[in-house]
Amino acid sequence: MSYTKLQIKKAKLAGKGAFLLTGMGIAPWASIMPFVKENLNLNELYYTFLLLSFGIGAVIGMPLAGPLSKKFGVKRVLTLSFISLFICVATISIPCINYISCALVICIWGASLGVTEVANNIHGTYFEEISKEHMLSGFHAFETIGCLLAAFLFPFLLVLDIHVFYVSLCVCIPAILLSLCIDHGLLNTHGIKEENTIKQTQKTPIRTLIIISGLACMLMYLCEGLVYDWSGIYLFDKCSVSLNTASLGYVFFQITVALFRIKGDMLITLLGPRKVLVAGSLFAFVCLYLISLCHNPYVVIALFALLGISVANVVPVIISNAAQNCGQDKAKAISIVGTLGYAGVMIGPAILGFIASIISLDAIFAFSGFLMIVMAILCFVALRHKSKTN
Repeated sequence: MSYTKLQIKKAKLAGKGAFLLTGMGIAPWASIMPFVKENLNLNELYYTFLLLSFGIGAVIGMPLAGPLSKKFGVKRVLTLSFISLFICVATISIPCINYISCALVICIWGASLGVTEVANNIHGTYFEEISKEHMLSGFHAFETIGCLLAAFLFPFLLVLDIHVFYVSLCVCIPAILLSLCIDHGLLNTHGIKEENTIKQTQKTPIRTLIIISGLACMLMYLCEGLVYDWSGIYLFDKCSVSLNTASLGYVFFQITVALFRIKGDMLITLLGPRKVLVAGSLFAFVCLYLISLCHNPYVVIALFALLGISVANVVPVIISNAAQNCGQDKAKAISIVGTLGYAGVMIGPAILGFIASIISLDAIFAFSGFLMIVMAILCFVALRHKSKTN
């Protein structure tokens, strides 16, 4: 199907808006969940079940995103998912919500987020297909920007002594309106390639490529989960920083991820995807290993920023490569890669916490550094076919 230049321009802008909204749908978690715990007067066990319900929802939503996009088109799936996502964010902020309702809403929140993550990548890779350029890194940058935007906005409004429900409305109502606005610009792909675009000279079997791609994304998300869950604790316990500044490691990590995703498309075009990802993964190993050895807060925060540079483009490039070489059913392939990748967020904190409890907090960063070497190998194998055909 051919598109006019105006349609492509609108689709690019709408795609960036969709990724921005996804980031805005993730960030409120850190601000809202402490309120939910206090509002419902939960002990650690009941609170853990709420956390688990979010993960269960995401694992349900991601595999469904492919079939839903194939049947209804990615435009309708994204718009309805965004509306569901932000209604959930506002609903769990209601003071009178009970525990069962809260768990159900959080599960739907996770499912909506899982659907949008996959549907965004289906739309983004389709845009790459028609534009003949790598653009997924730039799209993913807007997800990080949206995450940072909401992550700063929520605490700022809460400091002004505005109730969390009204803070949620201040974010969710504009977000829903924006989702309705970008609906007109989205390209309504169903995630199925045309027969003449399917590559027949595949060096790596399609199923193997999808699994390898999913595992590479899993390790990247595990690394991100490590920084999100453990960087503040590490800076507080090992580097003796105050609680007020313990989140700086994650903040600087996300800022450099956003910056290098914005420039990622140009960098990948210039150097090639395999060089960028393999070199970045190995540099991530160096950063994580040095973090495990160093307790100087300034050096550690700088290393977290460098870590963001190292791994910024892993997920966009791997998903783009999988979509180009997956055969006809792109929607299914991206769903599988996304679900495997998200498992890193699900199981990563538990595994790393177990290691920290047995050995030490330093050990989880050294262990994660070793996993970055594994990620480098997976990226090398996944991108081998693309490298040979370029």
